[in-house]
Amino acid sequence: MSDPKTCSVSAAPDSDERSWHTLAWSEPEWSELKQSEQQLAAALYQLGLVLSEQSDAAQITAAQTYQLNALEGLLQTPHWKLLIRHFSLKDAEAALLAVVFLFQLEPDLLAVYSGLSWYEQGPGISAERALSLIPATQGDDFPSNRVNLVLPDCPLIQHGLLIGQDPENPLHQPLNVAGALLALMNRAYSQSTAYETSQAWLSRAACLSGPAASVVYQHQFSMPSAGINVIHAEAQDYREKSAFIQALLQSSASQDDETVLWRLHGVQEYHQATPMIRQALLAARLSTLAATQALYWPTLAEDCDTSEALRVLAGWLIASPQILLFCDQSAAPHTSGQPSGLSLGTEATTSSWFVHTIRCYPVQRFYLQTTTQQRAKGWQALIQKAAEEAATGNRVIGTGTHEDDGEDDGTDDIIFIGTDTHILSDSDAQLLAERYPLSTTQMTTVLDSLIQQDSPLTTHAIQQACLQRMHGATQGLATFTLPRFTFSDMVLTADALAQAEELLARIRFHSQLAAQVPGRLSGTQALFWGPPGTGKSMAAEAIAGELCLPLYKVNLANVASKWIGETEKHLANLFDQAEKQKAVLLFDEADAIFARRSEVESSHDKNANMGVSYLLQRMETYQGVLLLSTNFKANIDDAFLRRFTAVIEFPLPDKLHRKKLWQHVWQGELQPADQIEMDYLIEHFDLSPSQIHNIAERACLFALMERTPQITQAQLGKSLQRELDKQSAGFIAAHHLAAWTERNVTS
Repeated sequence: MSDPKTCSVSAAPDSDERSWHTLAWSEPEWSELKQSEQQLAAALYQLGLVLSEQSDAAQITAAQTYQLNALEGLLQTPHWKLLIRHFSLKDAEAALLAVVFLFQLEPDLLAVYSGLSWYEQGPGISAERALSLIPATQGDDFPSNRVNLVLPDCPLIQHGLLIGQDPENPLHQPLNVAGALLALMNRAYSQSTAYETSQAWLSRAACLSGPAASVVYQHQFSMPSAGINVIHAEAQDYREKSAFIQALLQSSASQDDETVLWRLHGVQEYHQATPMIRQALLAARLSTLAATQALYWPTLAEDCDTSEALRVLAGWLIASPQILLFCDQSAAPHTSGQPSGLSLGTEATTSSWFVHTIRCYPVQRFYLQTTTQQRAKGWQALIQKAAEEAATGNRVIGTGTHEDDGEDDGTDDIIFIGTDTHILSDSDAQLLAERYPLSTTQMTTVLDSLIQQDSPLTTHAIQQACLQRMHGATQGLATFTLPRFTFSDMVLTADALAQAEELLARIRFHSQLAAQVPGRLSGTQALFWGPPGTGKSMAAEAIAGELCLPLYKVNLANVASKWIGETEKHLANLFDQAEKQKAVLLFDEADAIFARRSEVESSHDKNANMGVSYLLQRMETYQGVLLLSTNFKANIDDAFLRRFTAVIEFPLPDKLHRKKLWQHVWQGELQPADQIEMDYLIEHFDLSPSQIHNIAERACLFALMERTPQITQAQLGKSLQRELDKQSAGFIAAHHLAAWTERNVTS
């Protein structure tokens, strides 16, 4: 990685390549390091005495030779070899760093050299004295010829390993090594040092990549650039981007290599503290020597556009071959090769600094777009990994057997994890990938939560867990709802139930049906119509519940606008978001917006007709499930009726269904008293399902208020009276109520 134009994530390691953690706690290597330090300290002390006593040339030469040999011995220890290799230090740079380190480690050495020149006043060894103590090469016999090693732009100071106190007088300035390096070489360094130094700017990314990211993004893996790596993604999810970067690094590294990702954030507020940020980066790198280092700076261009100090820091990072730099799409202008559907930064919004910078360094772009097939493979990889881990511990998650005929028939397949391992079937994986557009980190979180809860690992359980991870961002245009009902919670007529099941089958067999009948509508649209309170909205929620999909309930007041074109714009955003989330989109009281088009007599009529025309066009291309409910089917434009795949009527229940509704409504401990004559109530009161529910709920409330163990006839009668009063029931209803009350009193 020494060439800034090329990059190798996994360079071939030397035979003694080991992690810093292994070296730090290996007693033989640690003893070797300490012994070499003591030998160099003794040699430096002896040389200082010889120089201060103004001994003859032969003694000085012998002391210098001994000191240089001791210095070479220290640089050959595994710890220093690892440090030199990681920072790509040249021989002279490594020697200078080691000499300054020894003077800081043994401050008493300064006393021996303090009288040799006027500028040896501390607190560290002077640059000129330190340069005189390193091996000379041809043409630089004097320290002044090596001044480039201590200038502000030299690698040691740029890396932050060496700290100069007076850059205007480079030879006379005292030198010190970074505190993190001093602590590291004394076993006093802990990983928390990096975080304490970072001042909340720098954090090590948790291990977010896994089998899902490795499989889903496999088509994107290519060698990252040593210059700038730009991530293009629709979602601003730094966790998913971090998972991609980690998976990318792991795919390029050898099996035993460690990869470390750091995230730089919030630096714009502290742009004047870039030296401290550099020290934080140094501390972070020192904590993971021998690992491939990558830095994710999401807002690189935006930050550098406002601060010269951050531009200098970014320029150093880009030019540093030891750090792979990643940033977000907004930082990079894009002129070609852009996949459709991505909103990228443009020349107008990108900083001129970044535009100029990417012309000087290589740029690699990564597009985080996934297909259904790729996500399906990700699910299978996750299940397979969980199966392998469970098999190792001889643990079974779930009960039963996994038998799948390759069809999504609504049955709940159970996935065994244990000695008899079955991976997720292709059809189930496809189902999860189609219905839940989750990122790889969300997929991993879903599966981990089920395993930690020791829940049966079934397809339905995974669907329910996925549903909990879904969320909506509709900007007030719709209410994002997790479904509470299925059709088992409803009492429907035989015809309505049959059509609802047909609608579910159409959705479940969507792919197969599209293959058999080319040219059919992309999505599924249905109209629920009937009198108020007959269960239309509840049926829509039950559809979502059966499919384990979220439900968008449209807020018509926020969608409609008096401004020309705004209604269509709101509808476009709403359809796009629902389609992206694979949600069920419900327009309740749909006749308010799907009404019949009228003759154009005013600008209002023209705009209203334009909105209807837009809806007709959008329905043709909508890929999801669209449900409309209305009390008045006749108010819906005929053009919509032709496009619906199902038009289901929800009539008022007859006597048989009212009986089922009354039996179904009592779900709790409170039940009607046995002496209440329910048959008369069922026969003479044509109540809707919603009214029956309201009456039962109010009767339970009266029972709780009066602390009765059962619902009495008086409580149920009073609750029925309240509901009839809301509808302004006439004489016949009042007569039936009085007769029902009298029959119960008599009995």
